Amino acid sequence: MKLNIGYNIRTLRRAADMTQDELAEKLGVTFQTVSRWENGGSYPDIELLPVLADIFGVTTDHLLGNDVEVRREQLKDLTNRLEQAVKERRNDTVIELLREFRRDLRRYAEFSYELQYIWEALKEYRMDAPPEVLEEVRQLWDEFKIQIPDSNKQSYALLVLAWIEDDDHIRDFLRKHMVLFNWTIEDVLIQRYILRDEMEKRQYIQQVQLYTLLDKLLMHASNHHEANLAYLHALLDMEPLPEYPVSADGTLDIWVNIRMWLGMQIARRYVLWKKDIDRAFEYGNDAVSLLEKLMAIPDGETITLRSRTWILPEFTIEVSCGMHRWTGGRNQRGVKMNYSGGLYDRSDFVWPTTYLDVFRDHFATVRDDPRYAELEKRIQALVVLSPETE
Repeated sequence: MKLNIGYNIRTLRRAADMTQDELAEKLGVTFQTVSRWENGGSYPDIELLPVLADIFGVTTDHLLGNDVEVRREQLKDLTNRLEQAVKERRNDTVIELLREFRRDLRRYAEFSYELQYIWEALKEYRMDAPPEVLEEVRQLWDEFKIQIPDSNKQSYALLVLAWIEDDDHIRDFLRKHMVLFNWTIEDVLIQRYILRDEMEKRQYIQQVQLYTLLDKLLMHASNHHEANLAYLHALLDMEPLPEYPVSADGTLDIWVNIRMWLGMQIARRYVLWKKDIDRAFEYGNDAVSLLEKLMAIPDGETITLRSRTWILPEFTIEVSCGMHRWTGGRNQRGVKMNYSGGLYDRSDFVWPTTYLDVFRDHFATVRDDPRYAELEKRIQALVVLSPETE
């Protein structure tokens, strides 16, 4: 087991308001020797232990760090000094103390509750932790997750890291670490922005959450696709025109992916169960028209889609078209829908082959109808694959 006598000597010497020179003189050694003890480079000779203990008025067990309460007090002292250094932005001292924490963390592992105050002190940085301090914090976390298996303590440490991490690293940090806990990236970002008083970014992430919730509700919550589309129209206070049962007015908005999917599913339902192919065509035709408008975006250009109504007024989706890797192992020309703002970044893709597969699987009984044959040709015309597999 590693001896921590050097740390104890330094702590006791400082508490006694004694310099290394003064302690060295009392012991008959050089101040360099004392320095090596305190830095862990060597240990005092065994015959010096009682003399050191007597100088500081402690037992040799105390000096050796075998006393639980001694280690608890040392942790408290170290934490207090870190808290003060962070408040005063003495960054060099903070780095020194973080290294000390990391080096001696094994000694304090049983004090998992008290260790939480390390992270509480670091939270004071909020938005101004310099890169060199953040690097030390990251290294402390790497050691912390090994030495402190308590998931509650780890989760609080991770939250603090997410709060103080810089903008250049926060996205990679969240993707790497949030999967370890039952949190969403959006939840953590909201807490980050509250702590940092970045209310505009917080509001945007809340809009992302609302959009994601509506997306799940309308596309995946049930098979009542017609009711879901009607709910979307009502939610947006839109009365669809007769010729546009899916898009409401024939234009694109942030709900286009939901609209196309619901439109095709409703058309499928009218064909297979309601046996109303005329009504089915109205939904299918409007859905395919939306897909054509998306695929008509020239490669290299980006358009911005908006809500158009009071729901999510500031939420936008950047839409572009081009060749992207497809699940079929080839590149396919598809639509990339990017929801970006602040530090949040998420992308979805729309592939014409998805709708072609739906059409071929579920509209086989009406393919002899010229209207449906033409719909299939229109979808097929949108499919552009790379000539070779990759």
